[in-house]
Amino acid sequence: MAHLVFRPYDILADRDFLHAAHRETSAITFGAPFDDAKIDSELARAFEVREGLFLDGALVGLCDLDRRSTENLGDCGYVQFFYIAPAYRKAGLGGRLILHAADWCRRKGLCRLLLCTGKTNVAAQRCYEKYGFIRLPALDRGGEWAYVREVDGAENT
Repeated sequence: MAHLVFRPYDILADRDFLHAAHRETSAITFGAPFDDAKIDSELARAFEVREGLFLDGALVGLCDLDRRSTENLGDCGYVQFFYIAPAYRKAGLGGRLILHAADWCRRKGLCRLLLCTGKTNVAAQRCYEKYGFIRLPALDRGGEWAYVREVDGAENT
């Protein structure tokens, strides 16, 4: 039986995976992959949660989270980066990451989870919608669409 663990990833040890994830995601969202300098800049940013999903010890997914305040939604959890390796897609791991992010929001007293994805990233959009996200056009930006999900059992603090 496969063993799933959420834990912080290591930016140096997991560099190849992280760079591949950012290249693929930026190519889908912006039409071109980020170069190494841009990826390193993204990885240098601080987030409240920077965790990987490890399957039998191998990094297969990422979820970076922060708190964000918006005029329309108030304080909410914000997914800065979300990724599942291609070989592990359509196996329910995206849902596991979403539920993990929702649990973090619940522990922080946040009622909503917000994220943005490339408007052409139909596979990600389907995953998000499957797990309760609703598109929120008022928060769309550039080539990205915004999605929000209510977090049951949380009270905004």
